[in-house]
Amino acid sequence: MNLFQEINGVTIPNPTNQWEMILHTLIFPPKELSMAYWMNVYKSHKFSSRLGELEKDLNIMLVERKQKKFTNRFGHKSSYTVYIPILENKQYVELYFKLQNKEK
Repeated sequence: MNLFQEINGVTIPNPTNQWEMILHTLIFPPKELSMAYWMNVYKSHKFSSRLGELEKDLNIMLVERKQKKFTNRFGHKSSYTVYIPILENKQYVELYFKLQNKEK
């Protein structure tokens, strides 16, 4: 999947691992970021695990977590987590490049 994109004149290269993919997703967030989105788009179910690892490694909160409640078609109440970016876009870009340079 080619994810090369540009933001404010800076080309964001393709992510090379799941941690970079997390930051890439936060740079270009969908309308609603959830595990379901991550699994459907990236075919991976490790979003919350990788996000937690990344926040621990960088020692910074990257998102706000909110529970969204719903009732399924059988009348059972449930909820899922929605992840809301809380930093400025340029901060996510800086962290993205910091993470890419850390691997080299």
